[in-house]
Amino acid sequence: MTNIADTFNIVLEVSFNTNKTARYTNDINGFKQLLNPILDKKRVGVAMESTRGYERPLVGFIQDKGVAVSVVNAKRIRDYACYSSFFRSSLGYDC
Repeated sequence: MTNIADTFNIVLEVSFNTNKTARYTNDINGFKQLLNPILDKKRVGVAMESTRGYERPLVGFIQDKGVAVSVVNAKRIRDYACYSSFFRSSLGYDC
């Protein structure tokens, strides 16, 4: 199971493979809320865009909980979204 988090300075946009998306605040309270659905999975990995350092607190928080995290170039995430009909429709990407 892979979760993709789009980090921004105020809000985390999160897409779960279950065709579910959610928003969390980019602070410790939002991190704790995000952790619940992540830890409910048997196998989980998190991928997120690198966004001028806004992702760093979340990366550290998730790694401290023992979850694998990949920080990926934003263009790679967008390219993936463009080729995935789920992401195009759910996140409104216009390729």
